[in-house]
Amino acid sequence: MRYPVFWGCMFALYALSCNNEGKSTATGQDTATANGNVRKDDRISFPSFFEFLEQQDSSFDAGLFQSEGTLAFTEPSSPIDTNALKEYLPYMVYNSDRSLATDIISYNYVPGTSNNRIVFEEAGPDFEAALLDIKKNTRTRLLFFGTTGFVYAARWENDHTALLAGIIDMEADSVRPALWRFDLHQQTKTVYMYPSLVRANMSLLKREIPLHVRTSRAF
Repeated sequence: MRYPVFWGCMFALYALSCNNEGKSTATGQDTATANGNVRKDDRISFPSFFEFLEQQDSSFDAGLFQSEGTLAFTEPSSPIDTNALKEYLPYMVYNSDRSLATDIISYNYVPGTSNNRIVFEEAGPDFEAALLDIKKNTRTRLLFFGTTGFVYAARWENDHTALLAGIIDMEADSVRPALWRFDLHQQTKTVYMYPSLVRANMSLLKREIPLHVRTSRAF
């Protein structure tokens, strides 16, 4: 999906006028301990996602995610097309000053109407998560999957660090959960992988991502 050169004032005004639903956490703490494991209380960040996995597989433990290492994050950016994003604006997850937003909807879902309300259908087959820089008017790809992965939730650890949670591999009746941490000041990406497959059917959860993002953006 490409975004031609265009930047109207509508997008910036919308971002500044919205309530601070995607605000960052107060502490701005890292998401991992010294040994690379995700903190046990990090489950507070993505409760619906972790609770779903626990319901599907009682052996799931949110404290078992382990760091796969930190890499430099350098991806090309493209201009934002405001017109193309109009219907997706309520689904962006902003940092506290509204200068940045994560977008896990616009590439992946096609808006329509049903009973006089907006509904979304999966665009497929691929899935993308992106970063919007409101001040620079740019869109940068954060993650891209084929048919076996997706991002379910996003939040901001602080104004320059985005956290994402999702699935990196899906089989018939099992998945491998993953967390991602993007430090935009350091330009790094850290991946936290679950050490084993988890029994779960994610098809229903994937279809509900747009509704989840709109109603649960402050993780």
